Amino acid sequence: SFSSKFYIFRNKYKNAFWQKSLTLGADLNITVLELFLEVFTLYFIGACIASIAAFFVLPMFSNVVSQVSMYNYTILIVFALSVVCSILVCMSIFSEIRELQPAKILSEERQIKMIELKSIQKIYGTGSTKFCALNNVSLSVNDGEFVSIVGKSGCGKSTLLNILGCIDNFDSGEYVFDNINVKELKGRKLALFRGRKIGYVFQKFHLIPKLNLAENVGVSLGYAGINAKIRNQISMDLLEKVGLQEKYRRKPSQISGGEQQRVAIARAIAANPKVILADEPTGNLDESNSQEVLRLLLECNKNGTTVIMVTHDMQLAKRADRMILLSDGKIVANE
Repeated sequence: SFSSKFYIFRNKYKNAFWQKSLTLGADLNITVLELFLEVFTLYFIGACIASIAAFFVLPMFSNVVSQVSMYNYTILIVFALSVVCSILVCMSIFSEIRELQPAKILSEERQIKMIELKSIQKIYGTGSTKFCALNNVSLSVNDGEFVSIVGKSGCGKSTLLNILGCIDNFDSGEYVFDNINVKELKGRKLALFRGRKIGYVFQKFHLIPKLNLAENVGVSLGYAGINAKIRNQISMDLLEKVGLQEKYRRKPSQISGGEQQRVAIARAIAANPKVILADEPTGNLDESNSQEVLRLLLECNKNGTTVIMVTHDMQLAKRADRMILLSDGKIVANE
């Protein structure tokens, strides 16, 4: 119906105004143009239907109006209704946006912390072999951010990501994830937390060789406690999203490295996690496949998922909202 389509348009474009990547420059102008064209098309169709009806109905009440003038009236009615309805709808949406003060909302939304680390310390070994992998690291990641972590090999990037993903424990400090104190989670609760809240993308893919692509995607759904029938449907939908639905029966060894990483991303987002952790997701890929993987991660982030990516590729790191530089287990830059 027109009302349901209008509702979709309203929410789609209203939300676009305070997406983190949107500025009040060229991007806003493109969004306004797209909105007007889509709304105009919607009401143009409606106006055509109304005008065709008028073309046949009006002559019944008037013998004066000629067929030629009626044709002209019909054209005028079509465009007049289309333009008026489109302007009214756009004004309604934009007035609502102005009332909500998008700049203020953007500022407030970005203050919602998804992850907060306070004075995290991680030490490996004892005595003469003692090594401090993370030294009093404090870090906040806001809901919906895309953060990249860079630094030389051995600086603590992977250790930090493992702690964020609850794969590794920390020795001291505090870790709060979406208002949950991670230190208090044990056993099954911790496993469920990881399965439902966090998606992982690894450099070496870590797909299960004996399972086909659809089954690999569904693995994370199993950890989240979703039944087999629903798992299957979600897996196929996600494989379609990453362009591999036709290869769902294949095993990981039967597809390329770039395709395997796309399957890994589908697996990571299958349970609709709050955060995706990507550890060198393009490390084993060529330039073309690296860009495709980054596009998928950016798309996930655009849809509201927080993404934290460890990478050596500075060009990829710069595409994030914020870049964190680690050195000798400490954060030396956060911008």
